[in-house]
Amino acid sequence: MLSKIMSGTLLCLAVILGVAPAAGQNDAELRQCVADLQASLRGRSILGPRGTAAYIQARGRLENQIGITEYDVLVSHCQAEIYRRHANQPPHQPRTRTAKHRG
Repeated sequence: MLSKIMSGTLLCLAVILGVAPAAGQNDAELRQCVADLQASLRGRSILGPRGTAAYIQARGRLENQIGITEYDVLVSHCQAEIYRRHANQPPHQPRTRTAKHRG
């Protein structure tokens, strides 16, 4: 199960890291998301239980093969969340003025 999650996570990371920040995304929104995610994990790792073979392998793959850290995983998770949130919002339509009729 964890290997499926990690495979999906690694694939998502590869896609996310190659994409520009979401439209409308700002630093404050990203920082708040990362802080909220860290708080929700309560000291645990986003990669799974620390000290397990799966965790050690996942962390080794991330750092040695892909070149990212656990913190990068948190950030990219939040970037994806923010992107989805903005992508699902209806586009802003500029207000148009009604023409005045001269009679």
